[in-house]
Amino acid sequence: MLASRQIRHGLGKNLLRQLHTFTPRCSEPRIIENDFATLRDKYSAPKWPVVLCHGLCGFTEIDTRLPVLPTYEYWGGIKESLEGAGATVITTAVPPVSSIKERAETLAASLTQILHDAPWKKDTEKENQQDEEEPMVNLIAHSMGGLDSRYLIHNLAKDLPFKVASLTTIATPHHGTSFADWCFDELGDKNVDRLYTILETLGVQNPDGFQQLTTSYLAEFNKTTQNDPDVAYYSYGAQYFPHWYNVFYPSWKIIDHYEGPSDGLVSVKSAQWGTYLGTINNCDHLDLINWTNRLRYHWYRLSGQRPNFNALAFYLHICNGLAKRGF
Repeated sequence: MLASRQIRHGLGKNLLRQLHTFTPRCSEPRIIENDFATLRDKYSAPKWPVVLCHGLCGFTEIDTRLPVLPTYEYWGGIKESLEGAGATVITTAVPPVSSIKERAETLAASLTQILHDAPWKKDTEKENQQDEEEPMVNLIAHSMGGLDSRYLIHNLAKDLPFKVASLTTIATPHHGTSFADWCFDELGDKNVDRLYTILETLGVQNPDGFQQLTTSYLAEFNKTTQNDPDVAYYSYGAQYFPHWYNVFYPSWKIIDHYEGPSDGLVSVKSAQWGTYLGTINNCDHLDLINWTNRLRYHWYRLSGQRPNFNALAFYLHICNGLAKRGF
């Protein structure tokens, strides 16, 4: 109700000024209805390792210390599914709420170490790198992870002992999100400073990532972070229409008002970068990494309904496409 009331009365001059810069040029997106509803019998695996890059507040695995659910993975069984199809998969962890720069630098350092120590490195080199001096990777990034990856490619790649063959972003706010604009507009500079102080007191270091998701920041970021012509860029977005009691309803309401359809946190327009491969319908920001979708999928099975989206089928499809393109 609060979000709806504030939308009706306007969100202030600062937010409107920021949103004025939000004019991404994109083609009409293809709506994906049931392409990833079920698993196929066979998928091909990319020849280069796949790197899964998490978003804001992300992690690789959390120990819940609960007997029912002892560990919880950010990627929700996606890594295991891709490996089952023959892909080499790397998961990385970067500072959860730090700046894009710091997260990208951590990602680069982590990948450098992992690729150096990888037990499969020699076999990969023999099969795929006859004339190449450096290994190659395919980055698949969810949410803010796509911004980290773009920064890595543009600013760090030339000094790294590996090359990026492709980047596929999933619900990445390439042009920012009006929800972040709204949050900072409502808080004001003084309260933002207080919030950051509280977060750092609680052990949350360098929470600059939040402010770097605003439309004004990403407008400048995009000017200085151009695509590498030697890297293939692909992207997906998602949209859904939540009930009023859904956790994403307030953010969805704000984004829908200013940007149009979204997955609750990232609009379809903002998710488009490089070759846009489509908008997954009836899918929220966490469904895309197999969180809430896992519970929903089991409910569909019990009730005899047909789900419209299976995250495992989605990521297997992405890797299958990379394999077909020679990556």
